[in-house]
Amino acid sequence: MQRRLSEADKNRTKSATKINLSTKPYLSNEDHLYPNCDLYIWLRSCTHEVNTPIVGSTSGEIPTWLRGSLYRNGPGYIEYENQTVNHIFDGAGLLHRFGLRNGCVTYQNQLTKSKSYLRNSSQQRVTINEFATPAALDPCKTIFHKVSSLFTELDEVFSDNPMISVYPIGNELFAFAETPFAFQFDPVTLKTIGRANLYNDVGFTSHSSHPHVMPDGTVFHLGQQIDLKGPGYSILKIPRKKEKETINSRSKVDYDSCDTELSAYETDSTSGVSDGEEETRSVSPSLSDRSFISTDSNENTKRQVSEKQVIDLKEKSPFRRGEIIVKVPCRWKTQPSYMHSFSVTDNYFILVEQPLAAPLAQVFRNVMKGRPLVDALVFNEDESTIFRVISRATGQEIPVRYSTETFFFLHTINAYEEDGHIVIDICCYKNPRMLECMYIEALKNGQSDEDYAKLFRGRPKRFVIPINPPTNKPGNLNTLSYSHSIASWYRNGKEIYINPEIIADIGCETPRINYDVYNSKKYRYFYAISSDVDMDNPGTLIKVDINETNYKTWCEKDIFPSEPVFVPRPDAIDEDDGVILSSLIFARGETNKVGLLILDAKTWTEISRTVFVTPGPIPKCLHGWYASNTQNSDAFT
Repeated sequence: MQRRLSEADKNRTKSATKINLSTKPYLSNEDHLYPNCDLYIWLRSCTHEVNTPIVGSTSGEIPTWLRGSLYRNGPGYIEYENQTVNHIFDGAGLLHRFGLRNGCVTYQNQLTKSKSYLRNSSQQRVTINEFATPAALDPCKTIFHKVSSLFTELDEVFSDNPMISVYPIGNELFAFAETPFAFQFDPVTLKTIGRANLYNDVGFTSHSSHPHVMPDGTVFHLGQQIDLKGPGYSILKIPRKKEKETINSRSKVDYDSCDTELSAYETDSTSGVSDGEEETRSVSPSLSDRSFISTDSNENTKRQVSEKQVIDLKEKSPFRRGEIIVKVPCRWKTQPSYMHSFSVTDNYFILVEQPLAAPLAQVFRNVMKGRPLVDALVFNEDESTIFRVISRATGQEIPVRYSTETFFFLHTINAYEEDGHIVIDICCYKNPRMLECMYIEALKNGQSDEDYAKLFRGRPKRFVIPINPPTNKPGNLNTLSYSHSIASWYRNGKEIYINPEIIADIGCETPRINYDVYNSKKYRYFYAISSDVDMDNPGTLIKVDINETNYKTWCEKDIFPSEPVFVPRPDAIDEDDGVILSSLIFARGETNKVGLLILDAKTWTEISRTVFVTPGPIPKCLHGWYASNTQNSDAFT
């Protein structure tokens, strides 16, 4: 049976009303079902960008060997004067940077100047369909224009808002979402440099938010393509350029002194400003003839933006250097599955084809009717989830069908091979209704919703896939003694069904590992934030020990950490010998603060904390990337 996400409880999905979410404090209320969870942390808008790095107040000592930048991305602006978006996935992307050097850290942020954000800001409403917010009707757009835009101007029918993740592609940093666009930004100033159009570059109509970056800099990126045979999944291999590349803006930040209130820029004339414009801190270097002016009026920010096209990277796009090495069809000929992430091992790619899908006919009808993408998604709740195992050497799929229980997922944790098996770990949910919890109205009403915590209830699970199993052998095909996952022949030997095991009995999201060393390798630890909103303290960081099937937690009342990013200590030997970097935001009305927490990954104890006071609210972020100044230094310093 198919269930559309748009058929959700009206209380969770009705169009958001305009309220001042940025400054509304969280009020303690004994009638709240989740009194320790401040859902309003998701409802903030960045009304004042922090263009120049600021210095905060630090307790403890920041390790001096940390030299680099923690980049974060997430929804940063949800309230326009004439409209509030419907879903946090529709918020304009906000980039954050914590710069670490010499035992000091600075903070800055900047909204990505995408076409959708610039146009929305100019008209103070949503002008291009977002994930769950329809654009205001434009009488000038005919049906012919909408159809032609599907083949010529995808950014007229799908938002190019890159508000999910940050990854290095080639020698550049890019902000991602899942529509076929990615934005390169300056690694020092965070200013938008240009946009890659993946449909024009490689034919992707959508793509994963989480590519895989291998130790040598090669990137494997998952996308969807449509040809005469229908939709399919493709993997793009992007090599890292061998020659040293020059960053568009060579601005440098002075980290050597933490005594000054603000760090200073030293800017040369090589910025990306076109048409001979003089660079200032209020003008993005890649947006020619465009002003971006922020002025305060009654504690509300008015943004004036003159529209111009975002600069297309075209031949400078690193995606064009890539090669399609895998093409496999969808299991349903006209319904590609939603894939937010995928996994890689030494010899295989693993695609998790879940029952949440986007029927092409419904997507087309939505475009014609001006409806958002979420209205096209269907969850085939009677269908199993399929593992597509593909050889990295040949690009061909293994001729064994692997199926498992029906579930929804956003993030794989890791995968590896051992003794003829693939072990893959995933943060699983029963269904995709957790997406309903992120509607603006759902967040506003969540404290009175008895089902809210249930919808967010997920668990990390392990699936063991036998690679070359004996045909029709009875019993459990999983011979790994430490695993309780069961794999057995099913449907008269036509496929193998896999029963997973729960890794830890706690909700885990945005999982991270010691990625540089243990991605695609056997590992012991992963790190996550809690997804259980009814915990005593929902703002919890988690370290899971898979071998011992237990976990450690770090939490503090009214503090909400972000995705924990592992950074190994120099010359580390143990898997968990390093630190965790996690950005912090604060509840109960403390909207104009942001922090950086550093934990000892081995002992799971706090090393240092730096708190910054900002001129405006800081929203919660989603994903990020740490770029070391000693690793890949030619690209990001």
